[in-house]
Amino acid sequence: MQLPWNAYIKAEAIKARRTSLVYLPFVGLFLALMNITLSQLASGQGFQSTPFAWQSLYITGISAPILALIATLPERREVLAQEGRIPTHAVSMQRLRLARFLLVCISSLALQLLLFVPMIPVGSPPIAAFLAILFAWIGSLGPLGLFSALGRVIGLIPTLLIAVLWQIVGVISTEKEFWYFSPPAWALRIMLRPMNIHINAVPLEPDSPLRTESPTLGLMLCLLLAVLAGVLTYSVSPASPTAEKHRCLFTQHRQYQDRTRTTTDEDHTAFDLAHIAQGTDRKPVGYLRAIGAFARSLHRTGVYPLSILTVMLITLTAFIYSEITALQLYSYFLVPLGTGFLSVLSWYATRPVYSQHALDNPRAHTGFALTHTAIVSVITLVVAAITRAPFPSIVLLLLIGSALATGCCAAVMRFGNAAPIVLSLIVCVFSITIGGDVLAHTKLWVIGIAGWPLLASADPMRFTTAFILSVLLCGCSWWAFHSASKKHHI
Repeated sequence: MQLPWNAYIKAEAIKARRTSLVYLPFVGLFLALMNITLSQLASGQGFQSTPFAWQSLYITGISAPILALIATLPERREVLAQEGRIPTHAVSMQRLRLARFLLVCISSLALQLLLFVPMIPVGSPPIAAFLAILFAWIGSLGPLGLFSALGRVIGLIPTLLIAVLWQIVGVISTEKEFWYFSPPAWALRIMLRPMNIHINAVPLEPDSPLRTESPTLGLMLCLLLAVLAGVLTYSVSPASPTAEKHRCLFTQHRQYQDRTRTTTDEDHTAFDLAHIAQGTDRKPVGYLRAIGAFARSLHRTGVYPLSILTVMLITLTAFIYSEITALQLYSYFLVPLGTGFLSVLSWYATRPVYSQHALDNPRAHTGFALTHTAIVSVITLVVAAITRAPFPSIVLLLLIGSALATGCCAAVMRFGNAAPIVLSLIVCVFSITIGGDVLAHTKLWVIGIAGWPLLASADPMRFTTAFILSVLLCGCSWWAFHSASKKHHI
């Protein structure tokens, strides 16, 4: 006997409690409050913008990666839990996936509501806000289904990389004549008229053809993509889980001198209590050895190939365009996003044995953060040599890279995989928006954290301010990391 649809939806709703489906929509509220604040600050500096101009930070900057997180994290949760052994029962897995996709769509709707509704009390037209919410939600359905199916098969990080590429292709092709041949551009194209902006957040001119363009074609294409993606997420089965064996690089078993001695249960209990209370009888392992152990544990995570690809990309950019363009690419884009992905990849590899590492070596917590800082610093120094960056830029890049790397470690340890990705995306988009605009010449340059190495390197006053703030960020991120690491003490 087949279960009714409401049973599947109720089961997925229970599993979704206290997960990313509940928490990620609040990113929209955070962005809305930040947009209101930035709009007020920009008005104070003499700049005027349209009501939804700052919402373009989400729509054109991070919408696809955020949607990928909303869609992929529930799928990865089920894959790792092997669907809770549900396939052994008389349950339709296709219906269960469709019910999960329905909750993902509801989560996306909540995100759009929290993003646009707070703008109404500060002067945004209610009808335009309603249309923006409706169009943004319809445009999100197709990517949600696609990312759900991809996340079920290839995992979180590859899906996020595809989402970043999806966003870039969409931004490039949105205002081209061939936009209807580019699926990533469909959701962005239909948002231009209700938000009254170009894809670069510049207000539409009075005679712009986009002001009178009908959204019918774009909406039909988005709905078609949503149907195809829904069929895909309904039919695609997850990859067969493989048993992963995690090695503890710090654990060393005790060697007993007297193997002939007969022990009792009480002896074992006393030994275990003493071992936990006092630690092992060997000398504490140094920081360098702890860093080396964590570095070796990252061999099969893709961290090192991605690091090499980063250096190759910077080299190619410097050769084709210019050294300053390569430095901008690294500072604005690769540093924030790279630290976010690095923390997720490394935590996935070390989490199963992290508590045992910390028990065996008290310096393991610090070694984990120092490993990330070392990787980012080495890449930064290589990039600085390739681009011939000035010394002030190198100093700020090292400090900001260390702060972001440690902060992302704290975020992933305390809140899970979504937190560092969201943090890095927000830093990236805000930095690009401020640093690539006339606002970089105002006091608002301080908001673009990732742009400090470029915006403050030539001005002694700005450099002093950025240096002090970078040191404070490093201190705050280390404090947050040590606070989060206590969660994993045994």
